Amino acid sequence: MPNIFAPNSSSPLTTKGDLYGFSTANTRVAVGANGLFLKADSSAGAGVTWASATGTAAIRSVTTTDGATTADSTLVFSGASFTETLFTAVGNSGIILTLVHNGTSLTQVYTIATTGGQTIGGLSNPIMHTNGQILQVQSDGANWVILNSRTITGWVDGGTNTITGTTTNPTKGTTNSDKIWWRRNGSNMDIRMEYRQTAGSAGAGSGDYLYLIPGSQSIDTSFVGTFSTVAPQNVTSVGLVGSARTVLSTSQTGTGFTYVYDSTHFRIILYNGSNVFATSSTFYALTGIVSHEACFSVPISGWLP
Repeated sequence: MPNIFAPNSSSPLTTKGDLYGFSTANTRVAVGANGLFLKADSSAGAGVTWASATGTAAIRSVTTTDGATTADSTLVFSGASFTETLFTAVGNSGIILTLVHNGTSLTQVYTIATTGGQTIGGLSNPIMHTNGQILQVQSDGANWVILNSRTITGWVDGGTNTITGTTTNPTKGTTNSDKIWWRRNGSNMDIRMEYRQTAGSAGAGSGDYLYLIPGSQSIDTSFVGTFSTVAPQNVTSVGLVGSARTVLSTSQTGTGFTYVYDSTHFRIILYNGSNVFATSSTFYALTGIVSHEACFSVPISGWLP
């Protein structure tokens, strides 16, 4: 083989930017277009070829139960709730997947499942619950690491308050305000509620009065305690998540406190400066003028930051 670097050796190169290549003999690899890079390609004559540095990201729309593949880059979810199962993270280190919630309703739930007991940011089967949510994950060769998780929502009308009793349910009287709103704030649900009754109820019910959180969601009680003790004199800070304002028909008016009762309910307790009153049929019934307003935030199971 001739020395290509010898002063008088002939060269196959003819143009600025040309490169030496070899197949069975020295050959010219012509300069590529601006912005291209040299890629190994065994099918090419000199074993290399010029290629785009950006590549093409595969975007796929998903509307039903599905399994992602290594050919996917971005998955856009819409339609009724379903489960998307990711391919194994093992052996696919470095691969990035971007998942987008593009449903028209904030109550459409897309569950992200894995194989082999793998986790996503330490979580098992997290859910994408909210329109506009973006979740970007990357395989570390064993599990999925969350690179980015973003959720943006406005306030949502959750309808009227659902009020139940721990023993028997009360019946609402005449109301001029009965509404609950919520919004997603990362892994938390922000809640605002109003209940104003101007006339008595057909039934007071019995036991503690409980209010259902909206959106058919579950409070993550591993991050906030529950306070289910009925006796109001045993009020503690456990389960305290926000403030409230309460007016009772017995002229008891004062600061209210919002507590988590269990994974789906909250309760309001009034403190008027000297006495504590539980929101129950023992201390008041829905039989006259009753007003509650509350604003608080609770962590939701399965919601990513």
